[in-house]
Amino acid sequence: MTEYSRVYPLHKLSHILFLLSTGNLAQAIQKSEEIQITEQSATSFNLYVRAGLRWYSEDKEGTIELLKQRYLLAPDDNHYALYHGPISNPTIQRRKAPI
Repeated sequence: MTEYSRVYPLHKLSHILFLLSTGNLAQAIQKSEEIQITEQSATSFNLYVRAGLRWYSEDKEGTIELLKQRYLLAPDDNHYALYHGPISNPTIQRRKAPI
């Protein structure tokens, strides 16, 4: 396995986060289905991205469950357990980024 093929899946997950941050939920869901995100191993980053997808799909309970799973992977490590999206400030209205 080359370094590129080992790291590339992380770029795909990052792209999903980018799509979510720009308000493109449908594209983010499509990309997650293309890479079969739920079939991948439950790494910390994978769970984080899946939580983001659940949050933007308005599945708060599913989001919390995935974030709990993420935290339990390494409860003694310092890491962000919360999705950084509107969960931190739900009063902020989402807008599409001007591109």
